[in-house]
Amino acid sequence: MIQSELEAACAQMREAETALQQLDLRLEAIRFDPAIPSTVETAIKQTLVVIDELLADFKGNSVLAPMVDQLKAQYLETIEHKVIMSQGAGLQTRQMPALDRAVAKVCSIVRGRR
Repeated sequence: MIQSELEAACAQMREAETALQQLDLRLEAIRFDPAIPSTVETAIKQTLVVIDELLADFKGNSVLAPMVDQLKAQYLETIEHKVIMSQGAGLQTRQMPALDRAVAKVCSIVRGRR
């Protein structure tokens, strides 16, 4: 019994490794301009969809499920950081209020996942 549970856990870890490699490739392909709110919003949506799609099989796993939420938070924080850095770099556009809303949305999503 214990041996079969261990084998199942090892198989899930191998599956997770493959899924994480695919995840990295797919998320690296998501491009956005941190100065354009619509592209930030699209990047957020794409990020969440890709993570949910590739890691859906692990939601019921007590070990791997928390990793899904952590990955979402990590990738959304990366988007947030890029937006904040673009603002800090002196980007002056007419869209700053919209960027602020996009940053606030990312922050609320990240905080809600923790």
